[in-house]
Amino acid sequence: MEHKWWVDELYTAVVLNPLKAVAGFFSSTIDLKGIDAAGSGLAKGTTSLGNWLRRFQNGFARTYALWMLLGLVAMLTFLVLK
Repeated sequence: MEHKWWVDELYTAVVLNPLKAVAGFFSSTIDLKGIDAAGSGLAKGTTSLGNWLRRFQNGFARTYALWMLLGLVAMLTFLVLK
């Protein structure tokens, strides 16, 4: 094997090293700054929406009945105007 044809070294230099560079770019740029950021943004948005909706929860049945009545009026208005 002393006089091999250097196929392994050529394959590493021509195929593997460029693919590793592209994979590193996708891993650091696309994955971390794109996909992970989108997931974190959705989580923060969900938390913010939950904190905003929390204001409407007060534990009184009459408040919940009022919200149900407002929802019914909104649905009936939608059906009538449709």
